[in-house]
Amino acid sequence: MLPLATLVHNNAKNGTMGFAPNDLLIRREPPATPEQAEGADNPLVEQRVTQLRQRRILATQALNNAAKKAALLEARWKVNQKVWLEAKNLALPYETIKLAPRWYGPFKITKVLSPIMY
Repeated sequence: MLPLATLVHNNAKNGTMGFAPNDLLIRREPPATPEQAEGADNPLVEQRVTQLRQRRILATQALNNAAKKAALLEARWKVNQKVWLEAKNLALPYETIKLAPRWYGPFKITKVLSPIMY
């Protein structure tokens, strides 16, 4: 999102000068979206924008097809099952890792929220 924010900022008119930074530096305001680039007098640019739109549509279709094919698996854990939790990424008050427990538990599962994709 940073490039888009930079583009919007550089296309906005400055209150003091009355000009946008892009207008002063490159003497034009680059378009933020492909729709703004329509009507350009450069056929190569028009061809590239059309190609990018087609690729975006194909990518969206591929992502949607992959999401449809991915089946939700059953949850690995069930209610009332007991599990141990690994302490690897826990911030614990031990002065040395060697003396800290490696696992915590067993904890009883009381609620499974939803199946997870693995």
